[in-house]
Amino acid sequence: TNGSGVFASSDQGRSWMAVNNGLPANARIFKLFDDGQNLFAGTFNTGIYRSTNQGQNWMAVNIGLPFISGNGQNFYPTFWAFARIG
Repeated sequence: TNGSGVFASSDQGRSWMAVNNGLPANARIFKLFDDGQNLFAGTFNTGIYRSTNQGQNWMAVNIGLPFISGNGQNFYPTFWAFARIG
């Protein structure tokens, strides 16, 4: 999403609700990945977040990931690898 975070549906998409507890305000989600037990949300400039309860709560999982700032852009390059495989 473009600044609205993550949304979830429990009725096959008839209605949606925001599930952003723990995500930064105005999170720009680039990629979601589900490994069967965890959800991962990659953002454009605040890193990667993990949820262990279907998106109800999120926790940053950026420890050890490099952060690059330059040319007016900030990003976690490891996230781009995650986005390409995910």
